[in-house]
Amino acid sequence: MSTLESTLGQIAQMLRGGQVHQAEAACRSLLASHPRLAPAHNALGQVLIRKGDARAAAVHFQAAAENEPANAVHLMFLGRTQGLLGDFAGARASLERALVIDDALWQARVALGDVLLHLKDPEGRPTLQAGVDAAPATRQGLVSLAGSLRSQGCLEGAIMALRRLTFMHPGDASLWIELGVMLFQQRDWAACEEAARKAVACAPNMAEAHALLCRVLERTNRVDEALLAGQRAVELAPGAPSITLELARVFQRVNRHEEARDRLHQALAVPNLPDEALASLYNHLGVSLDALGMYDAAFDAIVKGQEAWLRLPRTARFSIETFPQRLRAYDSVDWRQVSRTWPTARAGQRAKRPPPIFFVGFPRSGTTLLETMLSAHPGIMASDEQPFLTEVINTVRRRMPPGAEFPAFFASLDDAEMEALEEAYWQFVARDLGCEALGERRLLDKLPLNICFLPVVRRIWPDAKVIVALRDPRDVCLSCLFQPFGPNDAMIHLARLDSTTALYTQVMGLWQRYKHELGLAWFESRYEDLVADPASRVRAILDFLGLPWDDAVLRYAERKREVRTPSYAGIAGGVHTRSVQRWRRYQKQFAPYLPRLAPLIAALGYEPSE
Repeated sequence: MSTLESTLGQIAQMLRGGQVHQAEAACRSLLASHPRLAPAHNALGQVLIRKGDARAAAVHFQAAAENEPANAVHLMFLGRTQGLLGDFAGARASLERALVIDDALWQARVALGDVLLHLKDPEGRPTLQAGVDAAPATRQGLVSLAGSLRSQGCLEGAIMALRRLTFMHPGDASLWIELGVMLFQQRDWAACEEAARKAVACAPNMAEAHALLCRVLERTNRVDEALLAGQRAVELAPGAPSITLELARVFQRVNRHEEARDRLHQALAVPNLPDEALASLYNHLGVSLDALGMYDAAFDAIVKGQEAWLRLPRTARFSIETFPQRLRAYDSVDWRQVSRTWPTARAGQRAKRPPPIFFVGFPRSGTTLLETMLSAHPGIMASDEQPFLTEVINTVRRRMPPGAEFPAFFASLDDAEMEALEEAYWQFVARDLGCEALGERRLLDKLPLNICFLPVVRRIWPDAKVIVALRDPRDVCLSCLFQPFGPNDAMIHLARLDSTTALYTQVMGLWQRYKHELGLAWFESRYEDLVADPASRVRAILDFLGLPWDDAVLRYAERKREVRTPSYAGIAGGVHTRSVQRWRRYQKQFAPYLPRLAPLIAALGYEPSE
C-alpha cells in the first residue's frame, strides 16, 4: 500500500470514528500537496457536511467529480448536497449521471427519488421505492437508512424502509412503533393507527405501543378511546415522561386539568430530561395551569418550554434576523407609486378564470376557525395551507440575476411575466390538490403570513379579494406564545413575548400600508365578532365574495375535513368566546410590551390597555 493510500485509509477511519477535526486537517494537508486528488476532495466534502457547511462541501464534491468523472460515488455525494442546498435541478442531473455510470448504486437512486419528490415529478415515488428495495436486506442497514432519510426530511423514504423492515420482522413491536411515529409525522392517521394496533398486538404489555395508539386517537378526536389507551400506557410505565405526556394531553381534552397538572409535574421531576421532552412537558403544563387560573405559574411554565424549544438543533439553525430583513425589503418600497403603473384588471383569457381568494393575517388570529367555516360552503375549496404563493415567489427568485433584490426585481417584471406566474400558480394548485378537484368552486388560499407578500397578489391578480383576519393584538401575541409551532424563519419569533410583539408590529404595520397603497379589495374580519355572532360575520364575508348564503357554513363540524394546523383541538370544540380578552390574565407580563403594541391596538380599533 502506498503512502497516499495509507493516508486516505486513515482519513476514512477518522470519519467512521467521528474524528471530524482530525479528518479535516488531514484532508487539507493532503490537498495542499495533491490539489487534484479526488478522494481527498470527497472526504473533505463529507467532513464539511458533518460541520453543517453544505455550500463549501458542494465545491469539494464538484472537484472530486471533475477529477474522477467516471466515479459515480462522487456524483452521488454532489447530487445529495445540491439537494440540501435546494438546487434540485442540479441534483437531478448529478444523480442521473451517477446512475448512468453505475446503475447498481442504490444510494444514488434513493437520493434521486427524494429529489424528484421535491420537484413533484410523478417518477419520484417509484424511483425512491426502487432505491429502498435495492438496499441490502439487513436490519441494521435498513434502520440506518430510515434514520438517515428521516433526518434529511425524506419521511416517505424512511417509511418505505420501515415498511420493508416490518415485512421482514412482522412480530417486532418496536419496528411497528417507529413506523407509526413516522406515519404520524406524515399525517397519515389511518396508517398510523394500524401500525399502533399491530404494535399492541405484538406486545400487549409494551407501554410505548399503547402511548402511540393514544396519541393518534387523540389527534383524530376520538378522545374516549384515547383515554383508555393512555391509561393503559401509564399503568405499564408509570414513571416514563413521554408516556405521561400522552395521557396528560387527553386529560386536557376532557378538562381534567388538575390530573394533567399533577401528571406533568411528576414527569418533570425526572432528572436530566432532554430539551425535546422539556419543551412539550412545560408547554402542556402551562396550558393546564392557565385553565386552573394559576396564571403566573402558567406563564413561567410556557417560558421554560419555549426556551427549551429554542435550544433544539432543528430550531437553533434558523436566524432571527432573516424574516424581519425580508419584511424590511417590502417596507422600503413606495407601493402607492409602484402600483400606479400596474394594470387594474387582467387581460384576455386570464380574466375568465376567477382569481384565488387570499385569506391572510397574523398567526393565531382565528384564521383556522373562519377557514373551516368558509370551506364548508359548496362554492369554496380551501388550500389546506399549501404554500402556492411562496412557490411563485421562489420561481421569481431563482431567475433573479446576481445582485438583484426581491421585491424590487418582481416589481419590474412585465405583464407577460405575470401571465406566466399565474399559470405557474395554477399548476402548483393542480399538482397538490388535483386537476379536477376545484371544479367550479373558488379557491380559498389561506396562509396567514402571506399578508406580508400582498404586493405579489396585487400585481398578478389585481381583481383578487383578500380577507384579513384581525384579533386583539395582545390576545394574538399571548396565543402565539402558548402555541407550539414548527420551526422556520418566521415561527422562531413566536417563542418569546419580546420577539412576538416585535414581529407583530412589523407584519401588521405592513398591512396598514398595503390597505391604503395597493388598491386591493379587502375585508377585515375580527375574531371577536366572529365568535360572538358567527352567522352575521360569515354572511358579510360571503357578500363581499359575491357568494350566496348556505347553511352549511354553520354546520362545518359535521364535515370530515381534517384541520391541519395546531388549532385542531380548538376547532373540534366548536365556537366559543373563552379566548377573548385572555391577555388581561397576563397584564403584568405584558406590561413591558404594551407601548410597542399601542399604535396598532388603536389603529385596529381595540380598547387601549389600562
